[in-house]
Amino acid sequence: MKEIDALEIELKVFARWYPRNWLAIPLAMGVQFKNIPETKPFERCVARPGSSRDVTGKSCEVDALFLEREGEFKVAGVVEAALVVVPFPSMWRKLAPCLEIRNRLEGIGQEELNRVSLGIFVSPTNTPILSRFEVSAEYLHNFDTHSSDLRPVLFVGGSI
Repeated sequence: MKEIDALEIELKVFARWYPRNWLAIPLAMGVQFKNIPETKPFERCVARPGSSRDVTGKSCEVDALFLEREGEFKVAGVVEAALVVVPFPSMWRKLAPCLEIRNRLEGIGQEELNRVSLGIFVSPTNTPILSRFEVSAEYLHNFDTHSSDLRPVLFVGGSI
């Protein structure tokens, strides 16, 4: 079996504007570096001998991947903007509940993909580590293949 290397790195510059104490508008611009091989699922089967020479069988793995093409290194742009609403900024001392709508255009100059998400999240306000616990729905649209998808998202993360 062959080892397959994949690389995906993203560097972004962020800016946040707070026009009101209950509203934030984060903006980001950046660049993506990708080297992801193209794979295709297939069914891999192995013959199994039986107790008699006249009886044989097979067992199959249905989620095997076939390397269709080695990855090629690609560089693309990313632009992201969001509206974040904190509906009750003074009611919560330790947690900030938020509502967010985000639009992200990635793969600029390559295979372009638009991600629009609507989510709710809470973030602690009394610790130096910024955490985020989010539940959202994400709509993806691939401009090259004209395909779309709707996905549920659960995000738990943090930064210092």
